[in-house]
Amino acid sequence: MRPIFFRIVIILNMIIWSHYSMAQITNYKAYSIFIYSFSKYINWPPELNEGDFVITVIGKSKVTDELILMAEKKNVGGRKIVVKQVENAAQMDFSHIVFLPEGKSTAIEEVTAKIGNKPMLIVSERDGLIRKGACISFIVLEDNSLRFEVDEDTLHTHQLKAAKSLLALAYKE
Repeated sequence: MRPIFFRIVIILNMIIWSHYSMAQITNYKAYSIFIYSFSKYINWPPELNEGDFVITVIGKSKVTDELILMAEKKNVGGRKIVVKQVENAAQMDFSHIVFLPEGKSTAIEEVTAKIGNKPMLIVSERDGLIRKGACISFIVLEDNSLRFEVDEDTLHTHQLKAAKSLLALAYKE
């Protein structure tokens, strides 16, 4: 009787943890889908609408893996998506989108100093970084739904313009 009980407990734990793992994967995939969608609803200056579309991730994040998988299947306006991962802003070249994962959120000042007012969309995983220079910040609401907020003034500073449909979807307090 005892071995059966322990097997059941082990199987239940495996089911629970596999579900938890899938939720985490889904979250990272959701971030990558949002980031890809931003590429469709943000307008860059015309001179930046040729060549590869570059997304840079500062630091290590599972979002990078999801972005790479997505880039193999998708494009932006017929352009190939190139995903780069760097450890810090000093290693960063021009990118259309710069993603700042939660673990690197303290680097926001370094990133904004490096970018200046160049037309680069700064997207942060951490809530509230739009008040420190990010153009878009993700927010996880109490019901665990993933949303985002947009700072139109920062977009303008970076010579970027958001489509009205994107702004309509943005979270507003």
